[in-house]
Parts: sequence; structure tokens; C-alpha cells
Amino acid sequence: MLIHTFHGRTAAEALSRARDRLGEDACVLETRRTTTGIEVLVAAERPSPPGAEPPRVEDPVHALWAALHERLRAEGFADALASRIAAAAAARVADGRAEAAVALRDALAVWLRVETADPGPGALVLVGAPGVGKTTTIAKIAAREAARRGAGVVLASMDDQRLGGLEQLEATARVLGVPFFPLRDERDLAAARRRAGRRGLLLVDTPGVSRGCSAVLDRIDALTRGVERREVELLLAADADRHAITESVRRFARLAPRCAGLTRLDEAPRGGGLLSVLVRTGLAVRHVSTGPLIPDDLARATARGLAAWAIPHAPLPSRPATAHDVATKEPR
Repeated sequence: MLIHTFHGRTAAEALSRARDRLGEDACVLETRRTTTGIEVLVAAERPSPPGAEPPRVEDPVHALWAALHERLRAEGFADALASRIAAAAAARVADGRAEAAVALRDALAVWLRVETADPGPGALVLVGAPGVGKTTTIAKIAAREAARRGAGVVLASMDDQRLGGLEQLEATARVLGVPFFPLRDERDLAAARRRAGRRGLLLVDTPGVSRGCSAVLDRIDALTRGVERREVELLLAADADRHAITESVRRFARLAPRCAGLTRLDEAPRGGGLLSVLVRTGLAVRHVSTGPLIPDDLARATARGLAAWAIPHAPLPSRPATAHDVATKEPR
């Protein structure tokens, strides 16, 4: 892979020059504004003459890309995303504009979407697989919002599938001094909305939906039929593997969640798989939960914060790597 930089007065002009030089298959890695116009960073495969053997010694930027790509793969990132992040980072590291870890995190942050709007006024319905942390997350949000708003927070739950599911959230409501509603049908939901008021926040817990359990999902879908898309948040466990996370996103797609909340970041051995799914699906992140403390271990997501979590401090090449650097793997 070769990395090229093209300039133009406009983005269209810079991209046109890139395609004239590298062809239509060139991949745009980064676009940024400069004092003279627009600069685009483009990657293209190295052309090889028919029958030619691959070169024995790789150029420095490609060798650095290979080292960074391997590092990202070790952190669980999908191959396609790892290739693009490594290419963008390698170009910055090679010309001395950034240290490797910083360049990787900056390149990853560009791909991540975050939800900046606070929940409410209205409802926030948390959905997700069993054990993902919906009830605990609602307790964290409720404690924070009750302290911030002073009034207008209402808790509700339709989680009567799990032993003690309703009672757990009802106990939280008593501690916080806020109303609690068990939800059996749409009339209960309407009553809870009225209690929250036009400026209040209704937090709704739902039963966990296991893979293939369509009946529970049908019930959630029916009860929340009057809920807007912006009021649904899908919780994903960071310590699940990439395939399980992908299946969870697919399972709840019919509810059209506006954004995701991430739980158990403190328990996840690697973050690349989760973030690869989020990038591929385009799902924005609003909440991140990093532990059991209520409400301390809940934070608003930021792209740079997620990138720093997924790419921890570790020995990374800070200069163009040699063939020896690439061949010598870091211990995992």
C-alpha cells in the first residue's frame, strides 16, 4: 500500500488529482483544510508488473503501516478498519507530525460517532441482551438526572420476566424519592409519561432479549409503539466478542435505536471488536459505563475517549519501521 497526499483549492479538485494519478480504486483516508485550500490523504495498492516478485524490502511507510495494522488487529479491530486507521496514522508518523499511539487514536476517532444530545425531555427506553446492565444503567442515569433536575424523573419497568426485576428498580425509585410504574401495556406507559410531564424524563427498563426470543421482542415493540426513535438506546456489553455484538445490533434493529450505550468497559480485555461494529453499523454512542458505582461510573461518550480506551498505552513504533521491526512481533 502506498500513501499519497494531494492538494487543491477545493475538495473536488484535490480528489480529482488523486483519481487522475491513482485511479478510481484509491481510498481516501483523511481530508483536512489547510491555509491554501484542501489536503487529502489517499491510499492505493502498489502496482506490480505481471510476473514480478514482491520486493524483499518494503518501503518505510508501508513497513510502519504493517506494524500499526498488526497492533490494531491484536486489539481486536476488524481487518478493513484496521487497514484504514493504520494507513492514516502511518502517514502522520512517517513525516514526524505525531507519535504512533496519538496518530492511531486520532485516526480512529474520525470514524466514531457520538450522540451529543441529553436524554429527555420525554422518555429513554433502554433495550439489550440479558445481563447487559440495563437496570444498573437506568439507576445511574436516574441518580444523575434527579440531582440535576431536582424533579420530573420517573422510573418504569416492564421487566417482569426476571425474578426481582421490577422490585430492583422500584427499590431504586424509593431511594431516589421518585415515582415508579410497572408497565403491562400502553396505558401504563401513557400514565407514566403523564406523571413525568412535558419537561420531565421517563426512564424505562425492559426485559433482556435472548437470541431467538422473538416473543419478548414483540412485547417490547408493541408496548413502545408510541415511543420515538430518539428515545430508544441499545446497551452493548464491551466484554462480548465482535460476533455477539453484531448479532445483538441486528436483533434490536427493528426497534430502530437512535444510539448505543456501552457497559462493562472495565471488564473488556480488548475494545477493537466493539468499535469495529459501531463503525460498520454507524451507531452513535451516548453513555459509557466503567464500573458498578451509582452514578459515578457513568459518563458521556466522546470519540477521543473511546479511541484512547480501545488503543491503550503500549510500545508502538514512533518512526518508520524496518523489515526487522515488522517481522518481530510484540508479545500479546
